[in-house]
Amino acid sequence: MLGLVAYLQTIMAIHSTYLGSVKLDGEEAKAFSRKLTHARGTKAASESASSGRKLVAKFAKDGVVTVQLRKPKVTIHLKTKKAAK
Repeated sequence: MLGLVAYLQTIMAIHSTYLGSVKLDGEEAKAFSRKLTHARGTKAASESASSGRKLVAKFAKDGVVTVQLRKPKVTIHLKTKKAAK
């Protein structure tokens, strides 16, 4: 059984697109396995999940939730084409 686990850690296939799959082998496969097993979420992801659980609980209790939008912390400048006059 241990041989099978070692084999699976060295050769993995992940379906990625309609064109085929991406194959990981060697160190990439080991790193990917470690990432799946021992991955930790970011602080932002944890806060987002926490606020999502609060929204679900409020929706279950009241049947409605209100979400207030805030100005984003990062400003994105997009270039737009000016309309021809």
